[in-house]
Amino acid sequence: MTVSAILLATAVTASSAAPAAASSLDAQHVYDNTALTTSLGNWEAEPIEVWLATQPVPRPFRANVVAHAGPMTAPTFIILMEEGLYDSLGASVMSEWMGDMVAQGYVVDAVEITYSTVQEVRGYLSDAYAQGLEGMVLIGDLPVPLSAFEWPGVSSEIFPSDYYFMDLDGTWEDNWIGYPSAQNPGSDGRFDTWSGSLDPEIFAARMQTSNLQGEEVDLLEAYLDRAHDWRQNGDPEPITALCYVDDDWAAWGPQYQSAMQM
Repeated sequence: MTVSAILLATAVTASSAAPAAASSLDAQHVYDNTALTTSLGNWEAEPIEVWLATQPVPRPFRANVVAHAGPMTAPTFIILMEEGLYDSLGASVMSEWMGDMVAQGYVVDAVEITYSTVQEVRGYLSDAYAQGLEGMVLIGDLPVPLSAFEWPGVSSEIFPSDYYFMDLDGTWEDNWIGYPSAQNPGSDGRFDTWSGSLDPEIFAARMQTSNLQGEEVDLLEAYLDRAHDWRQNGDPEPITALCYVDDDWAAWGPQYQSAMQM
């Protein structure tokens, strides 16, 4: 999923429920005439190894609660932040965001964490879930779980999988180097074997702007301003949307287009 798609997902999942839309738009396919576009260039994604080489070396996990909003109870929504990001965004921006979430019924913690392993982050979330956690969002440059999935004889792909942070009681294992079909036992940092209960326990989203053009903090602030305005005023007119469809699923583009309805 692209960062822009992740930001869109955050607006949906972290808000829980959108303000009511105008009744005249209910159940209408308002995007039926939206053009489908594809890239005509020769752009190709860089190998995952190139991206991995740019990631920080994991450090021991440390979590610091930098702000709390709502009743003095365990959080039901956690904002997991890159170290130092709370001060960079500013207390007023964070207070407004956290206040919006409290207004939706959440108890909110803003927590800065070190760049550690995905296993340690999941363990932290699992402990919080036992205390009532319902959802979370990662903001900034934080660890990314990777999955190596193959459909033998059809396709295979390595991709980021934040679902690992949503499924807190399933078993995710890294038993193979490369894809399982290669039968090369070992560990390469990519989950390739799943078992147990794989349903999600919490909702999750991610906001990352370090790979976009512009100042990271400015981009985050602009997004949070738009999210606040949306929570207060609903969707602006005219309603527009942008949907990214991975090339593997491009054949189903018209169905995605049709599904974008109020």
